[in-house]
Amino acid sequence: MLNNLRLRINRIGFVAALALMPAINVNCTKKQNIAIVSSPDLAIQKQESIRNLVAELNGIIPQRPVTKVKIHPCYGHYNPETQEITVPVKTDDYLDPVAHEMGHAIYETRLKNTLFGDFWGQIYQVSLGWKNYQLLKDDSYISPASLTIIHEQCNMQWGHGTNEPSELFASALTIYRRHSDQYLARLYLPGLPEKSRRFGKLVFLFMRDYVFDGRYFSGVDPFAGERFFDHVGRDLNGLEIDALSSICQDDQLPLLKYGLDSYALIHIFRSHIRDERFFTALERHFQYCPNSRDYIFQLAAEAGLEDLRMDPIPGNERFLLLVIKGLADQNARYRAMEAIVALKLRDSKLLEPLVKILAEEKNDATTAIEALAVIGDKRAFPYLEKLINRPDEIGQAAKKAILSLKANQ
Repeated sequence: MLNNLRLRINRIGFVAALALMPAINVNCTKKQNIAIVSSPDLAIQKQESIRNLVAELNGIIPQRPVTKVKIHPCYGHYNPETQEITVPVKTDDYLDPVAHEMGHAIYETRLKNTLFGDFWGQIYQVSLGWKNYQLLKDDSYISPASLTIIHEQCNMQWGHGTNEPSELFASALTIYRRHSDQYLARLYLPGLPEKSRRFGKLVFLFMRDYVFDGRYFSGVDPFAGERFFDHVGRDLNGLEIDALSSICQDDQLPLLKYGLDSYALIHIFRSHIRDERFFTALERHFQYCPNSRDYIFQLAAEAGLEDLRMDPIPGNERFLLLVIKGLADQNARYRAMEAIVALKLRDSKLLEPLVKILAEEKNDATTAIEALAVIGDKRAFPYLEKLINRPDEIGQAAKKAILSLKANQ
């Protein structure tokens, strides 16, 4: 039922969704059988500290708790099939990777494919804008000695939240549970952008309200009296749209330099298609991210945007202008034509750029013919009739397009 609820819901709908969530018992004190698999020289005190933290966090997922912890010199991992975690214990901050891998277990067991997982997907999207992800880098919260061991002896980093929503969640849970005071101090640093401060607040509220059932681990709760769902419309949705135009300007996101991941962009299209700010963000993305312009059109088509087929709709004309610009871009025009076909965009302004592509008679010619058939402009007839005697696929496509145009006149 949760999966069928729309993301942008009102306060009443949100409260109703909360009622469907199973109760969280983070104060669970029931004796748990948690096996620690390690070498004999692992100190008993470390074993007990690990077992206690796992038992505490298991209280969030009592339906499927983690029952085994394997110790590895450098490697951390969560196995969803066996509900086991593997953690390194070389440093004095050894409980951080324990919390991180438990974060993966909690995400997979409790958040994935739920309404709250969808909200976290929005937070992940915002984390990619303005380098917000730097607030949630695990290894920026540990001691210099631990950092040296991780980098020099293990040749690795702790935390890579830019990879996907589950990684960001695991990092955020670690920091919220283990370093809350330090995290809050960073939110109030003078040089932190206001949008990053708002993002950091959303993360704190989400963790407090929907993961730890109101518990906080800082000396004080600076956001007492506020709730995450109060900020969904005003902050989360707005920040998500704004983040779209800043991502490609970040040279620290090599995995994303050719475009947003498909999950994030499809979600944004579906959630914000009626928001004028969204189209402003798309226009900025088109301007500043030339390597991923084709993503705009590819994922718009994949998102199945029925709204874009309706007239009028806020932003329809602006999206059409982006398509025209895309048709003029060698790297984006194929996907732009795909979007015309998939979304059945009917507008005479598309005729001229499509005819120009058709005149080149390159690999994109058949797709241009398909798009000409869709836009429904009878002025396309003479251009298509010149091609119908060709013995190749271009000729076949032209014949089909003419029949389609005549049927729709």
